[in-house]
Amino acid sequence: MTHRTRLAVALRIASAIVLLSCSATDSTNPGGGGGSTPVAVATINVGLPRTVIHVGDSVQASATLLSATSSVLTGRAITWSTDKPSVATVSQSGLVKSVGLGTAVISASSEGVTGQATLSVTVVPIGSITFLPDTGSVLVGRAMVLPVIVKDSLGVTVSGRTLIWSSSDTIKARVSSDGVITGLSAGTVDIIAAAEGKTGVTHITILPIVTNTAVASVSISIPRTAFRAGESLQAAAFPLDSSGGVLTGRTIAWSSSNPDIASVTSGGLVTGLAAGTATIQADVEGKSGKVTVQISLVPVATVTVTPATETVSSGATVALNAVLKYSAGRTLTGRLVTWTSAQPAIASVSDVGVVTGILIGSSDIVATSEGKQGHATISVNTLNTAVSTITVTPANANMSGGGTKQLTAILRDANGNILGGRTVTWSSSNPDRATVSSAGLVTASPVDAPVVITASAEGKSATASIGISTFIRLSAGAGFACGLTSDGTAYCWGTNDRGQVGDGTTSIKLTPTKVATDVKFVAISSGSTHSCALTAAGAAYCWGANDLRQTGAIPAATVQSTPFAVGGGYRFVSVAPGVGSTCATTAEGDVDCWGSIRATDPFGDALTFQVTETPVKIGGGMVAVVSGLDGQYCTVDQAGLGYCWALIYFYPQSGPVVPPIGAPVSTTLHFATLRRGLEHTCGITASGQTYCWGRNDYGQLGDGTTTNRTSPTLVAGGLVFESLAAGGAGLTDDIAQTSSTAGFTCGLVSGGKAYCWGANNQGQLGLGSQSASVTTPQAVSGGISFTGIRGGSNFICGLAVGGAGN
Repeated sequence: MTHRTRLAVALRIASAIVLLSCSATDSTNPGGGGGSTPVAVATINVGLPRTVIHVGDSVQASATLLSATSSVLTGRAITWSTDKPSVATVSQSGLVKSVGLGTAVISASSEGVTGQATLSVTVVPIGSITFLPDTGSVLVGRAMVLPVIVKDSLGVTVSGRTLIWSSSDTIKARVSSDGVITGLSAGTVDIIAAAEGKTGVTHITILPIVTNTAVASVSISIPRTAFRAGESLQAAAFPLDSSGGVLTGRTIAWSSSNPDIASVTSGGLVTGLAAGTATIQADVEGKSGKVTVQISLVPVATVTVTPATETVSSGATVALNAVLKYSAGRTLTGRLVTWTSAQPAIASVSDVGVVTGILIGSSDIVATSEGKQGHATISVNTLNTAVSTITVTPANANMSGGGTKQLTAILRDANGNILGGRTVTWSSSNPDRATVSSAGLVTASPVDAPVVITASAEGKSATASIGISTFIRLSAGAGFACGLTSDGTAYCWGTNDRGQVGDGTTSIKLTPTKVATDVKFVAISSGSTHSCALTAAGAAYCWGANDLRQTGAIPAATVQSTPFAVGGGYRFVSVAPGVGSTCATTAEGDVDCWGSIRATDPFGDALTFQVTETPVKIGGGMVAVVSGLDGQYCTVDQAGLGYCWALIYFYPQSGPVVPPIGAPVSTTLHFATLRRGLEHTCGITASGQTYCWGRNDYGQLGDGTTTNRTSPTLVAGGLVFESLAAGGAGLTDDIAQTSSTAGFTCGLVSGGKAYCWGANNQGQLGLGSQSASVTTPQAVSGGISFTGIRGGSNFICGLAVGGAGN
């Protein structure tokens, strides 16, 4: 090798050494003693293949660790986390799974440094909208609903999407915002449902009303006959005539051969409950259609026990919870869980997961379901230590008035061990609003609170705040009243000889008592001796006197002491119990009545016409209906014209039958609100003026006189009322052989101040005094501001600001 060659080789070696030394400065830092220090992580870049994904999708996140000189660092431990596990979860390998709608921040942390990336989770877009079937027919004046199937781009049925409805010919048929089709005139029309750029069309034939067409067969359709427990599908039944034409306006009765496997509502919604098969049947006028459904269970994929570790003292208990999920990460309920203890002599476990400490030591507690297991470690400490802390669970809770809630006090020593065998004393900050038993069971009255519950033991204490649902609606009848709490629970109190309280008894109730149903209501109204309430879907439930089937119950019984669901599948928007009947308005503006409907012959004699538990249409084009304690009704049409009438048809010697709803009380006044008392009516016009008419024995019309009025008369005083209440009781003087109507009226002005006028013989006007009558509006005493007010027979109930009834 020449000298020049040696020199070149030496230079290459030296250069390589220099380069190696420079490249190593990002991973090590030469120091004294021949050692090196790892280069610190300066930044972390988190990457996502897609930042917008659909529910149920997964993406692999990546984390790039950089030094201060932006060199990539490897071999470092990374911890992954998410700020919204309800939106997206992330494993410790960085696999992100979307589980709900929203936005989540995915974080990667290493050596005290964190990097983040934002992920948005959206719903899978709609792929198709179809009707089942895509054709149908409806009679003029009748309504129908055709099931709509919404699927995503993969053909999977989705729910919870908002559809925009329209009709190709609004003269022939209209369609509501929730898909209710109403026939208006004979012909054909297309009904369109649209969402997210997709549309579905059904061709509807509007048929003229033809009576006495017999049902020949019943066809049932359902999107799938095989589905899983917990899933619900809408079935549809189509009564057919002998030529296969669809008949509408028929009553459909749904049933399930095995309701423990699959239940079906009165509207045909089928819900899977347990594994097995069930036959869903629709009966129409003696004909039946059937479909068999197969219900399967989603297998358990994981079992997680919480808490995973716990320490208790000997004799103390701790309740464990097993959370079961299937492969998609959703929680499962209703599955059998078996609990076992690896060391039962140290810690035993009940069949519901309550562990009891016995001897010092530890034991593995196992929860098993369908072959999958979850574990918790329980340590037992037998030291007899003092109570250090008390925790009350739940620490904050809301409950309905009249309901109960169980509170639990957990005692721990200074080391955090759960202590057992100690005496806990419970107390309430306001026993008038909520009481608590020696075992921690809270019972609340249906009045605005809140209440603080305290648990004490050995000088230590803890509290829980209880919020009590308040009344948001009131109604009043003859000697009883009812109210709805903010969660839709109904309560009644007072006279109960006809089952007016609805609690299943006929004994008087001096305090608000829960109506015997778990159905939640949005409106409630009371008549003379019965009440009715409406659900959010428009279903009517009635209870109380039923001698004329006014509650809709069959067979007619004197008392219907629990709520009865009025049949027919109607969607009511208002309901008005009267005396021996009930009337309601539908979403389409029809007025339907049941109970006692009378007729008058040409000579003016009132005859019993019909006693029916089935709603009968008596008119249309109305917005809402109200009733009085005299059995008469009032309503307004869409233009605000008011009508008042008794439930009596007139049969003249010649000409058409005259229905009960006649001419408006005034062709010039347009009312926003009407209230019926006892033989008198008051209403607020669109301009805010209040007019009254009818009996005026005690000045209940408020015009400063006691003169009866046959047409609306302006209430004196010039007050602008926002709402009204009316009531009254009949009075008879046996000596003088006279009778009168002790009616009264009240109104609320802006701000909730109440004014009343009319009969005050029992102090029902709330003026702080008792007098025969008051003929003009007078301010109610007490300075209470009300949000609502209702009148009964000889009393008034008001809903004070905050929800308390007075």
